[in-house]
Amino acid sequence: MRFCGVVAFAAFAFVGCMEEKVSGGGSDQPNKVHAGRILTDNGKAAANAQVIAWSGTWDPVYSKASGTPLDTTHTDTAGRWSLELPGSNAWFVTANSPGYATVSLPGQTEARMSPEAVLKGIVHRPKGLVVESIWLGGSCEPVKVDWYDDSTGSFSQRVVPGARRIWAKVRWDGGSDSILVAERDLAPGDNPAILLLPDTGSTLLLSADATPIRSALRGIHYDSRNLDAGKWFATLDAAKGGSSSILPAGFPDLDSAIKLHGSVGRYFEWRFQWGASIPLDNGTTMQPYAGVGMRLSTRDLDWSNVRGLRIWCNGGDGLAGKNNVWVQLNSTEIDKLGSGEQFRFKLSLPSGWSVQNIPVEAFAPPSGSKPEKLGYDWNRIKRSIHDIVFYAADSQTVLQLKEVRVLGSRPKDW
Repeated sequence: MRFCGVVAFAAFAFVGCMEEKVSGGGSDQPNKVHAGRILTDNGKAAANAQVIAWSGTWDPVYSKASGTPLDTTHTDTAGRWSLELPGSNAWFVTANSPGYATVSLPGQTEARMSPEAVLKGIVHRPKGLVVESIWLGGSCEPVKVDWYDDSTGSFSQRVVPGARRIWAKVRWDGGSDSILVAERDLAPGDNPAILLLPDTGSTLLLSADATPIRSALRGIHYDSRNLDAGKWFATLDAAKGGSSSILPAGFPDLDSAIKLHGSVGRYFEWRFQWGASIPLDNGTTMQPYAGVGMRLSTRDLDWSNVRGLRIWCNGGDGLAGKNNVWVQLNSTEIDKLGSGEQFRFKLSLPSGWSVQNIPVEAFAPPSGSKPEKLGYDWNRIKRSIHDIVFYAADSQTVLQLKEVRVLGSRPKDW
């Protein structure tokens, strides 16, 4: 029997459909009967829905699960299903009916169907790289891509809505890898088209399409189950007695900075406003500051082979020429100085959505700072990167941000 349900799972090494049923839990895991009920989206019994049981753990975002199909059946007129499954509870059940799908976990007596989402877009295949397959976390089968020629292809597929990671299996002369391509929060029904650029030298750091709004390295440099890992943070001069502000209020504890535009999709928007200069006890003043940032990893990252940052951004209307941000890379090497004078680059925000590339050599310590006086350069800090921060460089700044990528190195080299 061939198992190709719309809803199933994805893993690094498993992207195809399974060809035969595997029954039984093994001599150390005797089977027992498990039962449940599938409901329609309006709470009625979902009769004759296809049910497939899988070994492993349902993991639609991180794609760490692995497993095999155990058994299949259809619900009865009351929406009930019953299967012999391992007593260890290391399994999950998917259910499908035309246009609807759901997942039922061990201990869950009922699961309600929800309308499927439509994922569509274009895949670009870089020169020298073969894209063997594209798939979503939480899906058992690859997304079907209709290749036009040697470099581009289109796809459209109905999937379960919700937070999804999109992966690619790629191959090149001398190697192969499974890489994170994008993150999307898929709404029921039609979704904005997405452009996929599988590239072993392009690593997603952060994306407004991610849910939760965390570092894209979670599950790579963090425990993927820890939703507090890699959180955004706000940095303001209020603790120093300043009056600067960041709008909207509530970020990052709330998704208040997330906006939606038809052609761009989800993006972040912050409005930074400096307060007055801050008087210090020694009679000098400190410049006001306001920014947002993200912890990339729980450890220092070795960016020796990183070439640059790719930032997909936009600036505020009417602020052209005076709408700048400092893009700052925090490193443990600078932390040791106790100065807080991290390497940064002044980015003039464009008046329209575009991609800005910043070579790592462009990052430098502030003029007159202790690191500059000591002769620190990129080579001195590149093995100890841990945060990325965006500070307002003007008294009024609007930053719209879609995603940030690292170019030239893969996470496994960090």
